[in-house]
Amino acid sequence: MRREKLLPLASSIDLSIEEDLQAHFLAADMGHNNDAKVGELLSHPHVHIGASDGGAHILSFSTYGDTGYLFSKFVRDTGALGLEQAVSKITSETASIWGIPDRGLLKKGYAADITIFDPETIARDSEYYVQDVPGEGSRYVRDSIGVEAVIVAGALSWDVNQGYTDARNGRYLP
Repeated sequence: MRREKLLPLASSIDLSIEEDLQAHFLAADMGHNNDAKVGELLSHPHVHIGASDGGAHILSFSTYGDTGYLFSKFVRDTGALGLEQAVSKITSETASIWGIPDRGLLKKGYAADITIFDPETIARDSEYYVQDVPGEGSRYVRDSIGVEAVIVAGALSWDVNQGYTDARNGRYLP
C-alpha cells in the first residue's frame, strides 16, 4: 500500500500515543450519502425504520437525533416520505413489527407516548463530547431541534423549557 494512504492512520496512532491513549476520533458523515437512494429505500412499504445499539457505541457517535434527521432530510427537504408516512413508520409500524402491544397509536387503552414537534424546524443537531458517564466515562450527545415536548404513558417527561421532569411512567416491555 502506498505511504500516503497510510499517513492518516499513522497520524492517528501517533496522536493516540502522545495523548496516553485518551484521544477520541469521530468518524463523521460516514453514513449513506445518496439522499435520493436512501429516500427511495426509506419510503418503501417493506422497509422498517428504526435501530438501536442500546448505547454500545456512545464513545463513537450519537444515534439519537436520527428521527430529527428523518423528518428534516427525507420529509421536509427531499419529500421522499410524507409527514404521516414517516410518523407511521417510526410508531405504529414499529410497534406492529416488533409485536409491542398497546403502543404505536393514539388509541383508547394504549400508552400515550407522544412527541410534540414542529415539522418545519425538527432536525438533528451536531454531536458533541461530554464526560458525564459514571467512572469518569464519556459519550457523544446531541441536543434536539424543533421538539417541544415528550409525553411517556400520558405524563410529561421532557419539554423544551424545563428539560426533563420527575415523571417515571415508562417501563420495560416484555
